Amino acid sequence: MEAEVYNPASADSLERLIVARLGERQQKIERMAEWERPQRSVWLRHVTVAMAVAAMVAVAFIVWPTAQQTAVSPIDELGIEAPYISREYRAAIPEIGEINQLIAAHNYADALPKLEQALEQSDREIAEMEQGLTYMDDDELAYVMEMEQNYNGELRWAYIYVLVQEGQHGDARAQIKQYLKLPKHLCSHRDEAKELKNAIKEK
Repeated sequence: MEAEVYNPASADSLERLIVARLGERQQKIERMAEWERPQRSVWLRHVTVAMAVAAMVAVAFIVWPTAQQTAVSPIDELGIEAPYISREYRAAIPEIGEINQLIAAHNYADALPKLEQALEQSDREIAEMEQGLTYMDDDELAYVMEMEQNYNGELRWAYIYVLVQEGQHGDARAQIKQYLKLPKHLCSHRDEAKELKNAIKEK
């Protein structure tokens, strides 16, 4: 049995109405499909971007703690306390109070040049006093020089501490070598200096 072919001329009004409605419905379905295609593409693009961002955030949470761990200073690994330069040695110099504050605030970058300048000045004064004592025996000058040497030792230890915290291990090794040459009574952080010397040997 052959299928009947729709003929608008011979069809009644009801058939024509049904066919027209079916045609309109098909057109709507096709238009909706065309409209949904770009919408789905945009949605998929947004989902892809969101997943990429989430992946980067996850990687950051994994990598950041690792980076933090690798950046731990040998000072912190050894548990060496931050130095404090006693004001009794050079109470007249306001820079000492500022240096102590900068170290306490972990602002090593600003403390470093101030320490370097103070240490250079102290080294010059000790050299001048030593030269003066070679020409005369002066108990008062000897006492002042001993106070300056104590102050110098504290300065050098603070300088070593800040150098290591700033990652300047080569300069720190040179300063530790010089620090360990001081007499024991002027080298109150001798054991810590030796531990630090070994800790930064390969760095």
